[in-house]
Amino acid sequence: FLDLVAVSTISDIAPLVSENRILVKFGLEELSSRKNLGLRCLGEVAKLKSREIDTGHVGFILGPRINAAGRMTHARHAFEALTEEDDIAAAMLAANLDGTNRDRQRESDVLYREARSLVRDGDKLIVVYGEGWQLGLIGLVAGKLLSDFGRPVFVAARHGNRFVGSGRSVPGFDITRPLHAAREHLLKFGGHPQACGFTAMGEDQFLKAMDMARAMASESLSDDILTPR
Repeated sequence: FLDLVAVSTISDIAPLVSENRILVKFGLEELSSRKNLGLRCLGEVAKLKSREIDTGHVGFILGPRINAAGRMTHARHAFEALTEEDDIAAAMLAANLDGTNRDRQRESDVLYREARSLVRDGDKLIVVYGEGWQLGLIGLVAGKLLSDFGRPVFVAARHGNRFVGSGRSVPGFDITRPLHAAREHLLKFGGHPQACGFTAMGEDQFLKAMDMARAMASESLSDDILTPR
């Protein structure tokens, strides 16, 4: 389980050099040994036929099914699946993760289409938000919009008076910079240059923070940075 987390995390946010490459190389070898019962069951239910697990399997087959639990229900369901020692129970838990991932795919597609319809032409930084959007899905939607438009993106969910947002950015524009600039309007925020999260209390505070973010992006984002590569 820890090997899977290490491989998924390192290959997502860190350069694959030096000790990171070593951790990924030997982590993948350990995963390929299929010593973990839950992992074997998850591979079977996902129809993972290859004996040797590579980064693509982690990123697109195993990882999404494990992450779906935390996005849709509770992360403990993934933990239980990967620590179960009974064959029948492990198979059932793996099947549940697979079903949860299918639910995640359907719901994220619906949310993505709604969010995409709200994108304004001309903004160098995209800001979209909606009432009751599922918090575990807004980061996925932000990533899809970034891929579609090649512009930094903030996607936020409004739950009552609370706005929870997720950001994704292009190389050359630190997505946390606008949040630092608008920190007086935010309850909390954090992240790294390519991805971030934040919380604001009240629509007025949220909109002020987003207006500042748009203004900063408009001034600092050049056409060269926004050119897809």
